[in-house]
Amino acid sequence: MENFLFSLLTSIFWCSFFFVILHIARKKRYDTRNRNSDVLFLFYLLFFVRIFLPFDIGIAKAVPIPSVFNGIDTALRLNTYTIFQYDFTLISVIGLFCFAVGCIKTFHFLFRYFHIQKLLSYFICPDTTARQMLITVQTSMKLKGKIHLFQSDLTQTPISYGIFKKKICLPSVEFSEKELSNIFIHELTHFKNKDLPIKFFSKLSTCFFWWLPFTYLISKDLEEFQEIRCDLCVTRSMSRQQKISYLSTIQRLVSGSGKGKNLKAANGSLTPLAGDSSRNLLIERFETVIQQEDKQKSFGLRGILLAFTAFFCFAGSYLVVFLPFYPPSKTETVPQQDGTREITSENGYISVSKDGKIYLNSNGYSFEIDQEFLELSEQSGFRVLYE
Repeated sequence: MENFLFSLLTSIFWCSFFFVILHIARKKRYDTRNRNSDVLFLFYLLFFVRIFLPFDIGIAKAVPIPSVFNGIDTALRLNTYTIFQYDFTLISVIGLFCFAVGCIKTFHFLFRYFHIQKLLSYFICPDTTARQMLITVQTSMKLKGKIHLFQSDLTQTPISYGIFKKKICLPSVEFSEKELSNIFIHELTHFKNKDLPIKFFSKLSTCFFWWLPFTYLISKDLEEFQEIRCDLCVTRSMSRQQKISYLSTIQRLVSGSGKGKNLKAANGSLTPLAGDSSRNLLIERFETVIQQEDKQKSFGLRGILLAFTAFFCFAGSYLVVFLPFYPPSKTETVPQQDGTREITSENGYISVSKDGKIYLNSNGYSFEIDQEFLELSEQSGFRVLYE
């Protein structure tokens, strides 16, 4: 458990560091008009997965954290408290609380998500023109599988949803054939890019890891990036006039999304399905489409630096683990009720001082050992920490 805790904290450190860099690159609109958008998109996914898999794979080198944190570590992890004959530490209480709230938020999101899907399933689209246009666009895009079309005043903008069954819901608004074509091309591109499972995964991340502030930041960035990436895919082969028509459709949908009290109230329940349409994002999407370059640029120096930073952070999250280091204590006994305590690779580690002395450390206690014991401990999976 101890190794998992510090492995989790280490992965959070590295991922937070890279997410800050990635967020800065995102706000600087780093090369969103060429193929690097796909690379940045992969970076987002890579580090989201890393947060979900914070396990130690046995190759990490232990690195001591500054001694100023030893007091915090002692208070949270080493000091034991007892209530009604149950022993516990503060870190276990905090971990249990975060896990419990994360589960509640996750179940609440899942309940709302599937409840909304069931609610919208009662509103089959009666517009034959829209249904025929959907079939035409789907055929031209060579997208396989049945796509269910609904229409309801519960949403003010078109939304695509469904992990296994593809579904699109249109607002109760009349659209021209060209607008319907632009809408369906956009929504089907989301299906083609597998954006919906990724958005679903990022929403689950913000629910379960609610205690990590950067998950909200990155989830929002990822959602915005999906929209930009979708726009690029849709308009890549369009003429300038076609791009203007496509953007006009988006503007009409956004400008009409705030009308009607009942619509606004209903749209709040669709938050898990609908995306963000902030003014800044809308401007960025328009600029990205208009300024899109026909010729793709090479990865470039900035891309190489970003890729190197990603590799450095991702590798560092597995190759390095931060552990507290306690100087050898004068006493070499661990007070226990039965006088004994098993020390394993899960609750102990080896430290080697500058003068060559070797110590076995566990829960703030240190025992001097010899070289042979060190070698045996390494074979048993103990970490070795060098001063």
